[in-house]
Amino acid sequence: MTIYEKYIKRILQLEKNFQVTTSGRSFLNAPIFTVKPFDTKPRVLITAAIHAREYVTTFMLLDLIERFGNLPIVYVPMANPDGVRLATEGRSFYETYKERLTDAERQVIETSNLLLWKANARCVDLNVNFDAGWGKGEKNATKAGSENYIGDKPFSEFETKVLKRLSLDKKCVICYHSLGEEIYYGYNNEVGKAEAKMLSEKTGYAYKTAKGSHGGHKDWFIKSGLGIGLTVEVGSENMRHPIGIEEAKRLADENEGIKEVLREFKYV
Repeated sequence: MTIYEKYIKRILQLEKNFQVTTSGRSFLNAPIFTVKPFDTKPRVLITAAIHAREYVTTFMLLDLIERFGNLPIVYVPMANPDGVRLATEGRSFYETYKERLTDAERQVIETSNLLLWKANARCVDLNVNFDAGWGKGEKNATKAGSENYIGDKPFSEFETKVLKRLSLDKKCVICYHSLGEEIYYGYNNEVGKAEAKMLSEKTGYAYKTAKGSHGGHKDWFIKSGLGIGLTVEVGSENMRHPIGIEEAKRLADENEGIKEVLREFKYV
């Protein structure tokens, strides 16, 4: 069973106790699922796996969904389903859609180590495709690549359009990544510092601002004045990409304290 098939199996199991919705579609028309408790209007959005190789965050988040039960949160367990499939299924998945790509995009995929792939199926790094200092990040690239390519324009991608729409009525966005055991708050400001500090106390992760980083989901959310955003990097620097899904439960244990933070600051 592939990683993606395991994910779909877990999503189907969640339908018994949660409202599972196809909230949009990826470049390759894969469903981008949201999960939330029935009859709730959450003010919190939690996302995972916007970077393909970081799919352990998907399975960590699935564990947290089950633990948090009726807490009013909407979750996007896999924001980049095409990328995850490319990173985990490799060349066999690429062959199913390569005719839809440009020569430059095909060349990138055919010469990359797909196990370390971060971008979506057409070589755009989704977490630099948001409209917040777009293209100004220190590592930003203007050509197709396995990571850091900003895309043709802000929100050029199906996946980032979906995340934007899901964010507009929220007050708090938490974006899970791997790795580093770090919590990033603010966007050229101190927004979210108190929440990050408390989460740091719960997880043991360092909390800090990201200097020279632009175009991310939390960056845009804060810049737009919608509320606070945090990027949480799970997994220690001693680990390597991609982190295996057998680590998901342990990472969920480490991050379960987010529930207390959200309650303390009255987001849930």
